[in-house]
Amino acid sequence: YAAPKQCAVLIKGTLGSRYYYLHGVHLNVDGGWDGNRGFCVSTKNFAINGRTDCEARGYKRAGFFEIDTGEKESWTTNLSD
Repeated sequence: YAAPKQCAVLIKGTLGSRYYYLHGVHLNVDGGWDGNRGFCVSTKNFAINGRTDCEARGYKRAGFFEIDTGEKESWTTNLSD
């Protein structure tokens, strides 16, 4: 969670992958940040194998956008209206 106009560290330490996927919800406002990469999501903590048949397995499907860090050790992405 990141409050408006605040920063949040989502991954602590050195990045271990080149690609990451992000989906953001703008609370109390219609809108958010999503993309064309579908992943299964839930309002509760969960672990799942695969990205297909989300609804059939009791999850919702949400769009994420891909972030290519270029294999850098750290990365910053800014979300703005």
